[in-house]
Amino acid sequence: MFISVITGLYNKGYIDFYGRQQKNMDTDGLIKKAESVHAVSSRNLKTDNTMSELEKLVVAATEFLYCSVLYEWRGDAEDSDRHLVSGQICDVRSSIIIGNGGVIGG
Repeated sequence: MFISVITGLYNKGYIDFYGRQQKNMDTDGLIKKAESVHAVSSRNLKTDNTMSELEKLVVAATEFLYCSVLYEWRGDAEDSDRHLVSGQICDVRSSIIIGNGGVIGG
């Protein structure tokens, strides 16, 4: 749901806090990309230069839906059949997907 909601906002002209906007996000393509990326181990992840920086951020953000920190913070969220990983692994994976060389927030 996350990718559908966020791409829906951007496609309608949403401008985020940093002044970023993009109206041509491929919702279905990003959902498929996020699913395929999540199935790859961190050591085999590669930066995808076919996506815009904003699209990379959206895909990287979906990694946190599998993060144990999210489930510790949100006691009402249920972990039905997800394979959870630590916050540190989520950070590493997100940095690889974004392609920022491990610099968080950069």
